[in-house]
Amino acid sequence: AIANPSYGRDAAQKALAQPMHRDKTTIGALEWVSLDGRTLDFWTLTDDGRAVRMTMLALVDVASNMVLDYELTVSENAVDTARLIRRSCQTRTTS
Repeated sequence: AIANPSYGRDAAQKALAQPMHRDKTTIGALEWVSLDGRTLDFWTLTDDGRAVRMTMLALVDVASNMVLDYELTVSENAVDTARLIRRSCQTRTTS
């Protein structure tokens, strides 16, 4: 049987998902920060010899769409996410 692209999980997600439109004119710099992880489209060898697709974690200022900091990691996990947030906050803290 040939799969029908108008049915199934992907079609349901597309039909039910509502795009989020934000009015960024009222948001100040660093007022809203977005954290996202994306699996990259290349393979690399880890220190222990495994071939993996790396994940990029990124902190983005929503008002300006500026990437504040990022981390390349083997997977999305709490340790790497916390390190990214700490590092980003430390580099932007004023004395």
